[in-house]
Amino acid sequence: MSNTELVGSIKYNNNRIIIGYICFNFAVDSSLAIDMFKRVRNTCIRVLQSTSTVDTYGMLLWLQEHTTLNGETTPSKLSKQTCTQQTIIDDNLKENFRLVLFSSEDPPYLTVVKLEMLKYFVREDNLSMILDNIKTIVFTQYSNSHACEKAIQTLIHLRDTFFEPCKAAFDDILKSGQLEIYQVILQYLHLITSYDSSESEHVFNITLPHWRSLKGCDIMVLVHLCSNFAHKDKLNIVYMQDICEFMCSPTSKAGYDLKSALLSSLLQCFKAQPAEYQALLREVMCQFEESGDLILQQHVKWCAQKVLKL
Repeated sequence: MSNTELVGSIKYNNNRIIIGYICFNFAVDSSLAIDMFKRVRNTCIRVLQSTSTVDTYGMLLWLQEHTTLNGETTPSKLSKQTCTQQTIIDDNLKENFRLVLFSSEDPPYLTVVKLEMLKYFVREDNLSMILDNIKTIVFTQYSNSHACEKAIQTLIHLRDTFFEPCKAAFDDILKSGQLEIYQVILQYLHLITSYDSSESEHVFNITLPHWRSLKGCDIMVLVHLCSNFAHKDKLNIVYMQDICEFMCSPTSKAGYDLKSALLSSLLQCFKAQPAEYQALLREVMCQFEESGDLILQQHVKWCAQKVLKL
């Protein structure tokens, strides 16, 4: 029996058999598989409409595996040349973009794979609805850090093509006042805006009082922001003292990069408010000088030279 005859003999209500057969043929012959997909596209759409989370998730995973975007391919067994010429997500499928929008009933794993696929369905006429959907995920799923992080990543990806609408979406997110959201944003702040922008200052002011709940890489970003914003509010020196005490503690696992960033930030704060930060800068420099870390000691000497030139 030929491939065409076999496809014709499969009942459209047997979704999993159809998906499985397409997957098999895609691995063997991509041109045949894409042609087959066009023939059974409506069935695949019905799978996405299914009330079965497992079926919907499986269909999205397969689409994700064999989708191309701007000439680039997702990991698959297909050659790059083949993938750049053909794609599964055509205009007819994009018309059904609502099927990959987040629903409040979606489990977290389905939310994440939907976000992975959203960028393939974006067009100018549905951009606003998709951005609103991404913001809804951020505002309602922030306790699920993976989904919230994936939403931020998707927004950053779309910003390359739709800068102004995505910037407006980020502005809305930054107004949320939700600590968990800002903790995620810290990881990608360098991709969203500059460290000296008003947006960064807003994130800094929200997260600084809660710095103990941050991960190591996020503390690094916060410490970098300290150099630009800590001196603007005299109350921030209390948090800076806590951070310095943590970094200088014998039990601290902070590495050279983090300690070096702290030292540079303290130097900038000292330049802005010498009286408030003089004692703290001196104490940290003494602690780091006695640390036994030769590279850190060199940084201390560099800071000392900078202070003498002020």
